[in-house]
Amino acid sequence: MGSVLKISRFDINVNNKTNADFNIGIVERFVPLGLNSKRALLRYCSIVPATNIETPLFVKDTLIPINQSTVKQLFRRLKVQADIPRLHPHLLRHSFATRYLENGGDIYSLQLILGHTSLEMVKKYVHLIPSKTVVNFAFLSPLDNALKK
Repeated sequence: MGSVLKISRFDINVNNKTNADFNIGIVERFVPLGLNSKRALLRYCSIVPATNIETPLFVKDTLIPINQSTVKQLFRRLKVQADIPRLHPHLLRHSFATRYLENGGDIYSLQLILGHTSLEMVKKYVHLIPSKTVVNFAFLSPLDNALKK
C-alpha cells in the first residue's frame, strides 16, 4: 500500500487511449489501468486540486496526503456500511490477481503488474476456483481456437 500512497500526478500517464499507467516505486514499474479505472482517476483528478505535480495523488479534504492509517479506517468504515464480512486493502490485491487470471490474463504479466520477482510470490495471491478454470479452458484452449479459424 505504501507505493500507492506515494504516487504523484507526475507518475501517471493517461496519454494511452485505452488505459493509464502508474509509475510505482524506486524501480520503475508500470501498472496498467483499465478504461473504467482511468475514467475514475481522471474524474478524481478533476475534483481534487493539485497543489503541485509532485504532491501525492491521494489526499484528504485538507489536501494533506493520506497515510496507511487513513486507508485502513476508510476500509473499516466501508466494511461496516456495506455489511461485508472481510474487507481490507490487501484483499483487493488478492482479488485482482485471481480475477485477472480467471479473465484470461497470464501469470507472467500478473507478476509484472504485482511487482514480484518470483512466480512463487504471485502464486500466494491467486485463489482460482476449479469450476471457473474449466470454463476458461474451453474459451482459451489453443486447439479449439485454432479450429475456429
